Amino acid sequence: MESSLEKVKEVAKMFLRMPIHESELSPIVVIHPIWQSGIINTKKYGLLNILENPDKLEDVYSEYEDYIDIYDNVSSLISLLITNPYKLVFFKYISEYLNEKEYADALRIAYTSSEAPNIDINVSKSELIRFFKNANKKHLMDEKENQKYNNLPEVITVYRGASTDKKTEEAYKGISWSTSLKQAKWFAERYSKIDDRCSMLVKAKINKKYILGFFDDEDEVVIDYNKIFDLEFLK
Repeated sequence: MESSLEKVKEVAKMFLRMPIHESELSPIVVIHPIWQSGIINTKKYGLLNILENPDKLEDVYSEYEDYIDIYDNVSSLISLLITNPYKLVFFKYISEYLNEKEYADALRIAYTSSEAPNIDINVSKSELIRFFKNANKKHLMDEKENQKYNNLPEVITVYRGASTDKKTEEAYKGISWSTSLKQAKWFAERYSKIDDRCSMLVKAKINKKYILGFFDDEDEVVIDYNKIFDLEFLK
C-alpha cells in the first residue's frame, strides 16, 4: 500500500508535466507549478532555456522527478517545490491522501502562500471553506494562535478590506477577514492607486463557531462568510 507521501509525489510529477505558460517577462519568468523561470539549472545541460529547447524537456522531467523523490515529508514538498500560484490547487489534488496533521499543515502553507486565495481560478471559495472545516485547528494553528482563538468571545467583530476592479457589494464575499480595522484598511488601500481600482472596507459580526482559522501575522481570521451578520460598508 502506497504511503500518503508517495501519492503526493505522484501528483507532483503530474504537475511537473503541466504546460509551461509564458509571461511578458519570459523566459526569465514563466507560469508553471514547479518552475518560476524558463531558464533552469540542469545536471545534463547546465543552464537551459526550456522554452527554446522542447526536445530536451523529457530529460529535464526525468531529472526533476528524481528531485521530487528526495522529499521526505509533505510540508517540505509543497512549501519548497510547488510555486505559490499553484499551491492551493495542488493541495486540492492531494488532500484526500493526507493524514490529519499533514492535511492541516499543507492547507496552512498553501493558503498563507497564496497572494489572492479568494479569487483563485482553480479553487472556489466554497471549496476553501470546506477545506478549512475539515482541518483540525490544533494542527492548523500554532500554540499561540490556538490560545488566541480559544480566548475569542462568542461573537466577534471582523473587518475585510479589498481592492476590486469595480465597486460591488459582492466583494465582501471572501474567507479572509481580520480582527484589526487597521489591517483591513491596509488591504483596502494597497492597490487603490493602481489602474483605478476601487477600495472596499466592510465590518461585520460572526459567531466564533464559524471562524475556521486564526493566523496571528495579520490578525487574520478565516471565516465562513455566509454566516456573517450586521454587515456594514465603511468604504
